[in-house]
Formats: sequence, structure tokens, C-alpha cells
Amino acid sequence: MYTAYLGKERLRLIFKQDNFKCACLALGRWLKWARKCGIAEFEALAEKIDRNRKFIVATLRYGMSTGKLEATNNVIKSIIRRAFGFRNVDNLIALIYWRTSGMVEAVGDCLFHLIG
Repeated sequence: MYTAYLGKERLRLIFKQDNFKCACLALGRWLKWARKCGIAEFEALAEKIDRNRKFIVATLRYGMSTGKLEATNNVIKSIIRRAFGFRNVDNLIALIYWRTSGMVEAVGDCLFHLIG
């Protein structure tokens, strides 16, 4: 358990690095460790990271992530699921704009709860 925790923390710290070259070196060291650690989950993760290494290196270089985009897509999917039965697609689109615009924090979430 302790070894798994340390491995998780070392991987997390790679993305906190300020220096791109140091982060890439740390990623390489982590991948080498994960392949030899004997924990099947880390070995599988190392394989996945290796397959997507160019995207991970781009994230380290530019500090950008698709996390916010993925979260917005999940919000939209949730709205579509809860809004099943809308008679007018324009109302659905308006609800998506309202929900993703930041107005929810200002006005409150009462309208969204009325439909679901």
C-alpha cells in the first residue's frame, strides 16, 4: 500500500514541476519505476502513459489540460438527460448556455432543479 501511495504521489508531483525538462526526466524515471514495481495496475498505467506520451509531454510543456472541456461536456450530457421531453430545442440550448455561462452561481440553481 505504501509503495502504491508513493508511486501515485510521485506521478502527481511530475505535473507540479516548473521546469519542463525536469518534468520530462521525472516522467521517464516514473515510467521506468512503474514497469518494474510489480504492481499490475501501475504497469498497466505505465503502458497507457507510454502510448499517450506525446500528449502528456505537451501538457507538461504548455500547462494546458482538457479537464474543463470534459467537465462542460458532462454538464451538457446531464442537461440533455434531464431535459428529455422538451418540446422546443431552443429551450434546451438556452438552458445549456445558461448552465455553462457562469450565471448559475449568480442566479442560483433553482431552474435546473425544476426540470429534473
